[in-house]
Amino acid sequence: MTTKNSRTHFLIIILLVCGIVAPLNAEESEDDKTLRVFIFAGQSNMVGSDSKVKDIDRFPPFVGLGDVQEDVKFSYSIGRENKMESKGWVTLQPVNNIVGPELSFARDVCQKIKAPIAIIKCAAGGTHLGGDWNPDDPSGFKMYPLALGLIQSSLAELDRQKIKYRIEGFMWHQGENDMFNKDYMPNYGKNLKNFVAKWRRDLETPELRFYIGELCTKTIWGMDLRPRMYAISRGQKGVTESDPLSQYVPTSHVGVEIDGGVGLHYHYGTLGQLQHGVNYATAYLRSIGKASVESRQLKDWPYKQGSSVKLFVLAGHRNMEGERAFIQELKTLPGRGALLHDNSRIAYKYSLGGGYKTSDSWEPLGPAGYYDFRPGTQFWADIAGQDLGQHRHCEVHTQRFADQRLDTAGECGGVAEHLSPVRRFYQGGHPGTQGPWPTGRTGWSFLSSGRKRHVDAIVPKKRAPMATVHDCPMPKRLAVT
Repeated sequence: MTTKNSRTHFLIIILLVCGIVAPLNAEESEDDKTLRVFIFAGQSNMVGSDSKVKDIDRFPPFVGLGDVQEDVKFSYSIGRENKMESKGWVTLQPVNNIVGPELSFARDVCQKIKAPIAIIKCAAGGTHLGGDWNPDDPSGFKMYPLALGLIQSSLAELDRQKIKYRIEGFMWHQGENDMFNKDYMPNYGKNLKNFVAKWRRDLETPELRFYIGELCTKTIWGMDLRPRMYAISRGQKGVTESDPLSQYVPTSHVGVEIDGGVGLHYHYGTLGQLQHGVNYATAYLRSIGKASVESRQLKDWPYKQGSSVKLFVLAGHRNMEGERAFIQELKTLPGRGALLHDNSRIAYKYSLGGGYKTSDSWEPLGPAGYYDFRPGTQFWADIAGQDLGQHRHCEVHTQRFADQRLDTAGECGGVAEHLSPVRRFYQGGHPGTQGPWPTGRTGWSFLSSGRKRHVDAIVPKKRAPMATVHDCPMPKRLAVT
C-alpha cells in the first residue's frame, strides 16, 4: 500500500471511530443533564430533630453546610400537626433551624456526579411504619398518602417546566416507634417489604433503589433498648438481603450528642445528622461506582525477616474510634501536623464502627477514619523508638478494633458484631502463617466492669499466643488500651 493510500485508510478509520464515539459521548452528555430526584422519608431522625444549624461550623468537615445550596432543588413537608412545607420547589437549605441529612448528602453527591440533583423530603417524628406509613391502611397522621401526594405534585411541576428527570433513590430512616408496638415490631420486615413494593408500584418505578438506614444504636435508647432495636434491624436486613435493589445503611459509627435533653436519648444531634447524610451519599455513590476508593496498602513491608515485632491491639468505644477528633484540627496544634502523614515504618490494620470501615490489608499508620483521627496516631508517635520491654530495638505494628456499641454480652443476639472483628482476628489466623492462633477460642479472658460489661482489656489467660509475622516472633504479651 502506498503512503498516500495508507494515510487515506488511516483517515477513514479515524472517521469511523469518531462516528461511533461521538454518539456515545453525546448520549452520556445528555444523561448528565437529567435531573436526579432523591426521596428522603421517615421519622424524627430523618427530620433532623435536636440538631442546630448554628452548631454546623463547629465541625470542620462540614463548615458552610448551613448555607443555601443554590444548585439543588428541594421540596418538603416536615412535621405532623404544624407542618413546615415548601409549597413547591425551593433551593436546598436548612428548615426551621435544624440539620437534616439531606444537607451533607447533597454536597457529597454533587461533588461526585455531573448531573443536577433534587430532593423531596417528607418526614415526621413519632410515626409508625405499621400505621402512619402503612400504604394499604394508613392511620394516625397518614404519612404514606401525604408523601405520595407531595412526590407526585413535585414531579408534576418538573413536567410543567419541561425538566427531564428520573427518580434515583429512596432514603428511608424509620422504626423507633414500631419497636414499642407488640404487633408492629415483630412484623417490621414484612411491613417494610410491602412498603417498598407499593412505592415502586405507585411511582411506576419498578427498579427504584431503596437505602434503609440503621436506627441510632448508641444513644441511651440504643443501649437500653437493644433487643427492640435488634428486632427492627433484623426486619430491615431481611428486606435488604433478599432485595438486590435495597441496601442497608449502617449508622453505628456516627457521632451522637450525649447530653442536652431527653430528645438526645434517641436523636443523633448535629454532628450525627451531618454524618448520617454522608452515610446515604456513600451508599448511593457506591451503588453507581462513584464512591471514593483510597488505596493505602504498604508498599514495602517494614520488618526484617527474623526480627522481633511487638503487636499492640487498641480496642474500645467512641473515644478509641476518635469521635470528634478531626484531622483538620491537627494542623492547628503545635507539633502535631506530622501526624497527618502516613508512617510507613509501622504496619496498621483496623476495623471501625463494628466493621463499617476496615483495612483491606496492612497499611502504613496514619489517619484512616471517615474524616477524623484516632489515638493510635499519637500513641505511636510517642512510643516509637522507646524501650518496649524485652526487646529494646524491636519493631511494632498495631491492630485497632473500635465500635461505639461495644459490649461483651448482649440480648437477643444483638451484639453479633461487637467483638467479632477482634475474635475473627485471633481465631482466623495471622499474617505469614497458616491456620488459627494456637490457643484458638480458649486463649483469652475478657475483663469487664459495670452493668454493660464494657471491655477494659484483653489479656491472655496463661500465656499469649505465639505466632509469626513474616517469621518475626510475637511478644509474650499484647498491650491493650
